[in-house]
Amino acid sequence: MFKCKKLNAFIKLVKYSDLKTSDFWNFFGIKEIESKKINDKYSKKLIKPGAFQEYIDIEFNLNNLEEIERALLKLNRVWIGNYKNINPFANDIIKSFIYELTPEKYKSGIKKISQILFKIHGVDDEIIYLQKDENNDLNIESSTQNIINVVVGLKEYFIYRLNNFGFIFQNKIENNESFLLIIFELLK
Repeated sequence: MFKCKKLNAFIKLVKYSDLKTSDFWNFFGIKEIESKKINDKYSKKLIKPGAFQEYIDIEFNLNNLEEIERALLKLNRVWIGNYKNINPFANDIIKSFIYELTPEKYKSGIKKISQILFKIHGVDDEIIYLQKDENNDLNIESSTQNIINVVVGLKEYFIYRLNNFGFIFQNKIENNESFLLIIFELLK
């Protein structure tokens, strides 16, 4: 449990043990590949999905209560695609990551964003609809549009804040390779 000093309120963070029983963990065939102690208060878990391991890195920083205080999803831009063509598997892991890491109290607010992220397509992607989506509310808020722009590679950086935590969406180049980083962390 994390105490927000500004609001003098407690936010129940997601426990690592709960994440391990989630749809995110099971659907993507997640396996823990390394666990290391950072110091007396924190540990780090490095995990990989069952498929596309060469393109996806995931890590979690846990406190002594096994709550996730920071998480990183690092996706290779070659695998994700860009505004012309988007890999639907990338959309799926992104929306699942942000939804499952959001504390329960805030899930309703993040649900629409994760649903929209799951539905985005590149401008050159061919789409064949088998049925009409009756819940296709395309009223996209500016913060959601900023997230989409980072995911498709049109914007470098955006922070989506929810109270005293949030998600950082960032395009970054490391060793001449492009990555999309999605970081969940407590914000000050």
